[in-house]
Amino acid sequence: MKRKIRLNILFFISLSFILIFSVKTLSAQEKIELALDECIKMALDNNRNLPNASNNEIGKYFDRIFKNQSEEKEKNRRNKRKTVYKIKTLYYDLLLAKELIQLADEVKSNFEEAYEKAEKKLESEDPDITQQDVLKLKLGLVGSKDELNRLEYNKKEIIESLKYKLGILGNKIFDIKSKRLKQEKIDLKKVEGNIDLTLSNKSSFKEKEEIFRITKVFLKINKANDSIKTAREARKVSRGLLVTNLANFDFGIGEAKDLFESLFIYRRSVKNYLTKIHEYNIAVAELSYETEKDSDN
Repeated sequence: MKRKIRLNILFFISLSFILIFSVKTLSAQEKIELALDECIKMALDNNRNLPNASNNEIGKYFDRIFKNQSEEKEKNRRNKRKTVYKIKTLYYDLLLAKELIQLADEVKSNFEEAYEKAEKKLESEDPDITQQDVLKLKLGLVGSKDELNRLEYNKKEIIESLKYKLGILGNKIFDIKSKRLKQEKIDLKKVEGNIDLTLSNKSSFKEKEEIFRITKVFLKINKANDSIKTAREARKVSRGLLVTNLANFDFGIGEAKDLFESLFIYRRSVKNYLTKIHEYNIAVAELSYETEKDSDN
């Protein structure tokens, strides 16, 4: 008996040491949190430090030495533009992923609470609830859990892509400083005026093809901006509908099917609103890419 007690004590002591060591390891793990401009700077620095595969080939080494300097500069500018655009895209992708996770978690919690209440009502033989109502709410709960898992996995993939672009190696914990997905600030009227002015100064057909690309992106921004206004109103209405149906169900005067439908409507409208902001920001990044390319020419 005493031997058994001693073994149990040793086991718990060992377990305690393992737990303490694990906590210390996690707390000591380096955490990196960056803003968008910091990510861009870090990615550009990382690109400059990356070895060129051709540098390892002696024959190509001499070719690189005698390359035309203007071609080399253009190549560097092009790579810089592509890197900046890619980092912006990944940054906005991560912001969208985090917002969608928060939305999915909110919907899951509401389904969870509604399902538990519906089960209790069914057990107490409440005439206002049926087995079908309970199953429908359970289906919504399972679906929201599945979506949450998928979104979490997607977020991890985006983080790993960003870490790779930034040159962050190992198991370092990485996150971005921005917490909310917001529209990037841009003066659309000023941009439109600049496009008109540039177009009037361009004479060759090639130059006016270049302006066409910029105009196309500008139209994409305008379209996304208009869509955001509509989506924002839809989000507001769907939120009001959800709050009403949640309250009605709590007070026992609302039906489970109404709550079920309002949760799906709310999720769809908020997701659409967030997606439109994401599309807008990506289009703004694309405009920056195209205008910088035009200025290089």
